[in-house]
Amino acid sequence: MGVDIHIKTEPDIFEADFEQNDHKYRLSRQFCWLITDMKAGTNSELFQLGDFTNTDIHPLIKMCDYPPEVPPDRYRFLYGKPNESDEEVLARVNQMKQASQQSLDTIELLVHKLLLGLVHQSNFFEKVVYSNQNKYWLKSYFKGVENDAPSQNFMDNNLGRDLRNFLNTLEYIRSKKGEQVFFRFL
Repeated sequence: MGVDIHIKTEPDIFEADFEQNDHKYRLSRQFCWLITDMKAGTNSELFQLGDFTNTDIHPLIKMCDYPPEVPPDRYRFLYGKPNESDEEVLARVNQMKQASQQSLDTIELLVHKLLLGLVHQSNFFEKVVYSNQNKYWLKSYFKGVENDAPSQNFMDNNLGRDLRNFLNTLEYIRSKKGEQVFFRFL
């Protein structure tokens, strides 16, 4: 069991010709872990990659804050404060949705810059200061970022394949006239 990460847009523009589970669009669970594993007071591996490539990672992190799809009354349980009306809770949820949606252009440029920067630093994974539990699997995930060969299974993706799949999905969204993107966790 694990959490899957998907790139989404509002309104939902994904059509029958798009298969989120297709290997050219799918992001691995390793990517999901990388983007959500932020520990207070530490310089996470993702932020270090941003530093290596002079790339601001914060828009990617904001994409993670999109509220889950639940019935409206559940938002009170998840986000409500004492003595707050349902309308106030829903207004805050809508603000969260707006804040988490990032410009397609911004995210596409960020992912391109990150990918190209890492490809040109072939041993970047040796410079990363890993947290103890991440050291071995993340180092393996980071290796071969320059390899452009498609994987047979999204679970075998390395960071380079995930970033290329991310770009494939953004290209699809652009072709359907989408403008804003966010992450959905399933």
